[in-house]
Amino acid sequence: MNTILITKNNNEAIYIGRPSILKNPFPTKPSKFSTLTYSHSESMKMFLKYITNKYKTDLEFNKYLNDLMEIDNLSFSCFCIHKKFTLIDFKNFNINNVICHGEIISYFLFKISYSNTSN
Repeated sequence: MNTILITKNNNEAIYIGRPSILKNPFPTKPSKFSTLTYSHSESMKMFLKYITNKYKTDLEFNKYLNDLMEIDNLSFSCFCIHKKFTLIDFKNFNINNVICHGEIISYFLFKISYSNTSN
């Protein structure tokens, strides 16, 4: 995995919004999926905990993320940002600067990819 692109409305990218497997279940606005809402900061922090726990406890999710790490130039589609990331972008990751949960997914994938290669 070399780069991760998060883009808006890209039919060729992996969709990460609701109701996909990579959705953020902690919405900041009410929707047809949930009437509960969280502040942006709460949502991002809760999502990082959620994805970390799900990776450790859900074998299907674990396999899905590991399969994603095999893709050299990965693209996600989300409505909120358009940005390209590399491992360098996550050297000083700060949850308080996150705009999209796709950034957390990207950080998490780079983190586990790096930890798998450094063992």
